[in-house]
Amino acid sequence: MNWKRDLVTMASMYGRQIDEALIAVWSNDLAGIEPEKIGRALIEYRRDPRNTRFPMPAQIRALIQPPPPNADEIAKEIAARVIGAVARFGWPNPNDARAHIGEIGWRNIQKLGGWTFICENLGSTLQATAFQAQFRDLVRKDAEFAHHGGEFPIAALNPATPTMTRVLELASRKDDQ
Repeated sequence: MNWKRDLVTMASMYGRQIDEALIAVWSNDLAGIEPEKIGRALIEYRRDPRNTRFPMPAQIRALIQPPPPNADEIAKEIAARVIGAVARFGWPNPNDARAHIGEIGWRNIQKLGGWTFICENLGSTLQATAFQAQFRDLVRKDAEFAHHGGEFPIAALNPATPTMTRVLELASRKDDQ
């Protein structure tokens, strides 16, 4: 598979002409990637009807090597896993829940009173959608600070929120015991 020849053909499909200098730029920008993967990515790009313009090398690189998820995506996924794990595993299966949720999520569960506390109170004293949103925010902040080696203090949460007020109150009681 000759991706450079395919690139020239693809350029004409999009009404563009490219020369050797532009091919050299593409080669430099895609250096280190297997030619077969580049060729497949060019085909994938062409076949997507949303693509109406000739691509930039970075777009092809992103098809081959997608960027890692950002803190928002990680937080949404972990928060959804926590809610699902409560119903799926319940309080008697913390090890299975921990494996399903992951360590970042589990660390934040511990900050909010622990697995048993979450299971016992989600849906009663903890309103599920509010808990999910606030847990997502907690995880997002934790993920943002984690790569700097920092910890996110639970006291930085907005204590005026009724759900968090109750969580903090019950968590402090647990610490006193």
